[in-house]
Amino acid sequence: MLCAVSMCFRYRLDFYPLFEFLAVSGLIAIAEGARAPGKRLVAALAVVSILGSLLVGAAYLVGQLGPGQLLIGDGVGAYYLHAFGLR
Repeated sequence: MLCAVSMCFRYRLDFYPLFEFLAVSGLIAIAEGARAPGKRLVAALAVVSILGSLLVGAAYLVGQLGPGQLLIGDGVGAYYLHAFGLR
């Protein structure tokens, strides 16, 4: 999803065609005999997904809501480093 300082959930529809394409491509590859991913890879991807969700949630909590252009100034990375107290 697109997010900087304010969460833009209305843009999630822009990514649905990509997700559906990738899901259907994976199903076709598995149906044609491709090997399914192993349990360790699936578990690692699940952990990365959960940690990413937690990081985005934390960024949402520390960020100010409003127009991003007015708040970001030095860039998204610098803004969040400052918001988390790391800079």
